[in-house]
Amino acid sequence: MSKGGATATGGTTGSGGSTGACAGTAVPCPPTAANSIAYIGCSMADNIGQGYGQVGGKIMWTDANYGTGAMVVENWMEGGSAWPTFDAKLKAMGGIDTVKAFMVQICVLSTHSDANVRSMVKAARAKVNPGVHIYIVGQPQYEAGHTCSLAGTGGAEWTDTEAQAIAKDSTINQDLTYLGTFNLDTTKGESSDGCHASASGLTRLGNEAKAFWGN
Repeated sequence: MSKGGATATGGTTGSGGSTGACAGTAVPCPPTAANSIAYIGCSMADNIGQGYGQVGGKIMWTDANYGTGAMVVENWMEGGSAWPTFDAKLKAMGGIDTVKAFMVQICVLSTHSDANVRSMVKAARAKVNPGVHIYIVGQPQYEAGHTCSLAGTGGAEWTDTEAQAIAKDSTINQDLTYLGTFNLDTTKGESSDGCHASASGLTRLGNEAKAFWGN
């Protein structure tokens, strides 16, 4: 796991984050209540949620009864087809007031559009209460020289670069920070198909999520 942005030794979020030293590495400090961090993304976001649940994570949603497979940026834009899936999961998790932070994953196929990512972030913010912090992240990153065929040459790397750029944009960065990277190493068998996580990859992603959130 690699983390971006400034370090923090404490502080609060406007959405119920912890006060004092952060238990995890996310900046600002993440919330601590069960199921208080929502997420959107594609099947690789569900890989994170699945792995997180398997290693005992409690703070972020898991993939149970969710299913974000094949839902890339364009599905999560304003008016996108993926949002009813999110709404059903949100209801199952206790409703809008349960969500204190939001992990938004940039996931792409052949289209790499900054405008579409901005629309996705705007749509995400509209789904939660004011002050809920958004942690933005790209697809998992791989060892040097490896290409996830679904995202195409440079696609996975673009999502990480875009996440960092969006977080730095002063026009949209209120309550928005870059989370860091999730990582898979295909040479160590951590991917089942060159993109998605294998069983060992799920464990790695789950532990990386726990390191971010402190659970």
